[in-house]
Amino acid sequence: MRGSYFLCFFLAFGCTAYAETSSYENTGVIEEGKLPATKPIRQPWYVGVGGGIFDVDYDDGRRPHFESTTINGFVGYDISHYLSVELFVAYAPESSARDDDSFRSLFGGTLFSPALLVKYPLDRVDLLEVYVRLGGSYIDYTIATPELGGRIDDTIFQQNLGVGIRSKSFFLEYVNYGEIESLYLEQIRLGVRLRF
Repeated sequence: MRGSYFLCFFLAFGCTAYAETSSYENTGVIEEGKLPATKPIRQPWYVGVGGGIFDVDYDDGRRPHFESTTINGFVGYDISHYLSVELFVAYAPESSARDDDSFRSLFGGTLFSPALLVKYPLDRVDLLEVYVRLGGSYIDYTIATPELGGRIDDTIFQQNLGVGIRSKSFFLEYVNYGEIESLYLEQIRLGVRLRF
């Protein structure tokens, strides 16, 4: 995903989430030089839904990149204020683009992604936090590239790495899935979540 898109989304969401959390009254005290005080996690489970965009690129920069919208769902559990585990599912319908030689590159698929989230709370009531996603993805994909000479359907499991920001009800995240058959996959996703 182009860096400017990610930066704009990240800043816009961060400002919105901060405005949301600043409206909450809290009585925690933050001492200088110490981590933010947080309340106990009373509702550690959460579920969520959202949407996003897969950005599909070649590494040579000459052939066109293209994008595919995604539908996302997830369930997670907060182990502590600093660690969570999560299972994320995303579906991307097939999308494509043609290069200068009129060859059509294509990508579409479904992924299942278990992950560990390493978090840092930014306020006193743990409503706003930034995090790093460390996980893997089982990807059932359809792909077509000039190197393959046609269309294939296959599966792969590989590591992914992401960064994100979330509040009590909203999240925004960037995830890099690495290379699949000479295509590089990145995703921006945002959505809502519900704790219980």
